[in-house]
Amino acid sequence: VLRARVTGLHHLPRRGPVVIVANHTTYADPVWLALAVPRVVWMATTAEAYRTPGAFRWLVRLWPTFPVRRYRSDPSAARAMLGLLGGGEADGLFGERERSGLGCYQGADPASAPALARLRVPVVPVALQGGYATGPRWAATMRFPTLHARIGPPIAFGGAPAAEEIDRAIRALLAEDPQRVWLEREPLERLGAAVWRCPACGDERGWRPAALRCEDCPDLGSEKCDDCPTLQAIMDDTVTE
Repeated sequence: VLRARVTGLHHLPRRGPVVIVANHTTYADPVWLALAVPRVVWMATTAEAYRTPGAFRWLVRLWPTFPVRRYRSDPSAARAMLGLLGGGEADGLFGERERSGLGCYQGADPASAPALARLRVPVVPVALQGGYATGPRWAATMRFPTLHARIGPPIAFGGAPAAEEIDRAIRALLAEDPQRVWLEREPLERLGAAVWRCPACGDERGWRPAALRCEDCPDLGSEKCDDCPTLQAIMDDTVTE
């Protein structure tokens, strides 16, 4: 059911400590990453996921994960990560901290990125292409297109800020950004969860996501969508296999 095409696998150390940092567009990204990488990857997962009732919490605890409290410093998560690296394991992080709402790479968190540069272990960038078509943050259904995983060489942290180095490495691996989405059978009114105001004029009350138009901008077209390349990608339609 799940298919992945992987390039650059030779850049990933087959053993020993390594941090894999990837872009993040869908709930399924940890599964895609596990499918693409021939190692057990311990994923940093939100602490909220550990408290979610039902089968999802059971799956999260079954998967090789460790909890991270978002939007604050979390010494316990840092200790868990360092302990895994000390044991020669592979840690996986989504540097954006949360899923992209519109399929565009949001950039690494500048507050936490410098810690990766100080770890003295390889930090390997991975671009997951096609994950946004699996299930956008605003969608209600999941699909299973072929994922393209591109693995780059370990990041050589130098004079530039660590977040910029990570961003440069991941963007160089992305074939398109923002990623397109499969719109077939997906009610467009759900897009309002991610695009809640008109990208041309900023009006919230007149914005009609199901029609991809605004009451105050009835001629919303390609020239106005230049202000919102992600919306242009959505209007350009669909990812197909």
